[in-house]
Amino acid sequence: MITSPRPRGWTSSLHRVEGRPVLRWEGDRAWRSVSSGVLGGGLGTSRWVLNATVPTDFDDDEPAAYLARLAASVGLAPEAGVGLLTAVEVDTAAVTVARPGVTMSVTTGVGQHALWPAVEDAAVGERCRAGTVNAVAWLDRPATPEALVNGVITVTEAKAQAFLEAGIDGTGTCTDSVTLLCPIAADGEYRDEEPTRYLGTRSPVGQALAAAAHAAVTTGLARERAAFAASDG
Repeated sequence: MITSPRPRGWTSSLHRVEGRPVLRWEGDRAWRSVSSGVLGGGLGTSRWVLNATVPTDFDDDEPAAYLARLAASVGLAPEAGVGLLTAVEVDTAAVTVARPGVTMSVTTGVGQHALWPAVEDAAVGERCRAGTVNAVAWLDRPATPEALVNGVITVTEAKAQAFLEAGIDGTGTCTDSVTLLCPIAADGEYRDEEPTRYLGTRSPVGQALAAAAHAAVTTGLARERAAFAASDG
């Protein structure tokens, strides 16, 4: 697992709960966040992020409650962070990269292949294949809520580019998640700083965000394919 670099003010650690790995990121204070995560999703503030491995047949009807218990078991306040789930082994699959102003941690689980999201007249079982790409990005400087939402688009487009370049028939999987975090403008050293309002790729930080997402997903896909090849051998 690649655990360095890391965002300033945050630490990462690996835990095992019920025999499965849990990757924990914890900040020294709450950061503004936007997330599609199972626990702590939406716009808000977060002090930690968990990326937890679950069995491939995981079918808990209350995944948010499951993640809340998981957070508590590793000493975190369940209401204060974002929780993500994946079937890949986060202790070996996590890829962490940095670009100017951005740190990105991604776990990439696609399976043998994904499918295009828009498939006319396909049954749900035919359209959705197992797999999850969890992408978490930390920005060095404050950003507005609308900029963070803009950043979700930037990360998703960069991920789709990585999929296409890898020859995968799809732009993602049916359970992918994106989480972006940034310092709060009124907090401490950032008190007088104007937050960025745009995270598209024509901004320096948006370009760095796209580059980090692309690099991390590309590495994760290559790593997963190598694991499949080794298991077939």
